[in-house]
Amino acid sequence: MRQFAVRAERGVVGFSPVRALINTGVTAEWPRRARVGLKLVAPDDPACATYEEEREESRTEPVRARGPNRPSYREWAVRSLQEVGRAWLDQVGPCHVEVLDADLLDDGSRLFFATLAALSDERVTIRCPVGPATGPADPVPGVASARELRIEHLAASVGGLTGEESGFLHREAIGYLRSGDGWTAERILRTVLRHRPTPAAWRGLRAACAMLGRPLDIGRRPRPAPAPRGLGAAGAVVGEGRADRQERRPQGSLRHRRQNGLPEL
Repeated sequence: MRQFAVRAERGVVGFSPVRALINTGVTAEWPRRARVGLKLVAPDDPACATYEEEREESRTEPVRARGPNRPSYREWAVRSLQEVGRAWLDQVGPCHVEVLDADLLDDGSRLFFATLAALSDERVTIRCPVGPATGPADPVPGVASARELRIEHLAASVGGLTGEESGFLHREAIGYLRSGDGWTAERILRTVLRHRPTPAAWRGLRAACAMLGRPLDIGRRPRPAPAPRGLGAAGAVVGEGRADRQERRPQGSLRHRRQNGLPEL
């Protein structure tokens, strides 16, 4: 029996330990339905189903159907993860998977490993140790694209984001939302909102939370981060607004008269 170890890591982009695991197989040889599901966990994988294949899947797969009988998001996600898990198992055969630092698993990865463990063919065992690992000495190397690395870098930024950077994160979040990864979309959008709480970002977060069945927590809207250097006209507008507010202060106020050396009334 083959043994694999993957390490969970804290981050914004989800499914990183899942991508590391399935990278031990050959995704290009998976059946179409598995490659459709692959977009949920590894959207950068070139083996993901093409647009034409996805359209064919939408015509033949009841889970995609609209209407009152349409399954919930979780049901759709589980079925997609089952397809991915089965395709991987068909290639690697019976195996044991050990998840290191399992307390850091993102929601999507946790659902994947629970789904993989629940497969009834008894080809796989999953262990998430609390103490020292007993599996392979070295975990399977993680895989991350340049796009994902940029997302993580910007999300970890303690300073402000430029308009281009926040726009990039917003576009990426919408991309994850469209591929079905509401977990990653939510985390990215909450990062964007900490820096630039725009109506478009709030609409995206509302859609992600609705998909996941989570509260929006609208009462705890984050305050915008300080404007970064190089904002140009946008920074000038902020400065003008502050100056304008100062000019509108009553010139007869005690503070104003003291600051300008005028006698107190």
